[in-house]
Amino acid sequence: MNNEVLLPAVLGITFGLLLVAVAAYRSVNDPRDGARRRAAAAALLLYAVLAVPFFARGGMTLLWLLVLLVVVVLTFVAASLSARRDVALTAGQRMVSAAVGIALAALLLISAAQTISLLTRVDPRTLVVVLAVVTGLVAALQGLAAAGRLGSTAIWLLLFPIVVSLALGFFLGGFGEVVSPIVPVDGPSVMVIVGLACALFVIAWADPGLGALSRPFAGQRRSVTVILVAALGVVVLIGLGQLMFLGGSVLAPSMQFFVVPSNLDIVPALIAVVLTVLTMVFAALVTIPLAGVAALADEGKAAKWVLAATVIAALLALADPGAERIIIAASLIGAAYLGAQLSASRTDRGLWAGVAAAVVGTALLAVLGQLEFGVVSILVLAAVAAVAAVVARADEGSEVTASA
Repeated sequence: MNNEVLLPAVLGITFGLLLVAVAAYRSVNDPRDGARRRAAAAALLLYAVLAVPFFARGGMTLLWLLVLLVVVVLTFVAASLSARRDVALTAGQRMVSAAVGIALAALLLISAAQTISLLTRVDPRTLVVVLAVVTGLVAALQGLAAAGRLGSTAIWLLLFPIVVSLALGFFLGGFGEVVSPIVPVDGPSVMVIVGLACALFVIAWADPGLGALSRPFAGQRRSVTVILVAALGVVVLIGLGQLMFLGGSVLAPSMQFFVVPSNLDIVPALIAVVLTVLTMVFAALVTIPLAGVAALADEGKAAKWVLAATVIAALLALADPGAERIIIAASLIGAAYLGAQLSASRTDRGLWAGVAAAVVGTALLAVLGQLEFGVVSILVLAAVAAVAAVVARADEGSEVTASA
């Protein structure tokens, strides 16, 4: 990074963090319904953030953009189905859901650090620590209220990248290229996307942040529509702008993809604005699962849960074993949660059996060199959910027999 843009870059990150504090403490009242709907949209949008890199590996065209929208909708369906189960979570289910939230926070810390580092050349590890400290403190002190305010603010700030993407697309490209790409790509592997969709569906089922923010709107058709339109609208508008600008396909990493990041030095002032928005948006996304962890804790223990979750998420992000591996491991843990919850068991035996199966499954995939999205990961995911459900039902049946 040139010395000329060092100051704007530092100012951009600093202003973004200050904006996080201002947004989190802008009011002493609970967020209104409108803000909470926008926050739920932000919680849903984080799944698009996690999924896009896997679509872009082989090249994302208009068709794959539509598939991405389907994947995002499926995650919302999973969270909605989970939220409609009016059953109090057991202690084990709360712990497993918290583990999923920690994995999501780690994934977003990695994504944020890599994205901001790409523009600033700042060490990603430094960015992970800074973002973890700020978001952890905000989530510990404000809980879901912070997620509501920051998520709402993030949705408004995303208007900036939408405008920039569409401007680049219309002025330096054209809509015709979206329909008929001039940059040929093979596209992502179908089985990779199917495996990704299954993993994200299970994670969303156990996601404490998305669940806590969307649960108040369960069954409210208007609110559900607003949440989906807001999240999908951001994905569609930014996606179309990028497709027009990049010749009809988004391929990353590629020379075309890095045209804008590598030339931001030309306009130092723009770097400050871009980094302010990016820092604020990513901080909001990281805060959402951490605030969800706070919502799972017993009264008086929320801060301790969040601080522990933040430390674990930061350590995982610093180790960075790879987003794909983290998602698969988190989905297997989530599968244990899903299987146990579907069985409607009042004990945690099925859940812990599923967690044990998830650990064995993760180790098995690692040994076989299959810790990646595909047929094998899908089969292991289904097996873990089945183990949790079968053991939970058997345990429930034995309790009924004993009581009789």
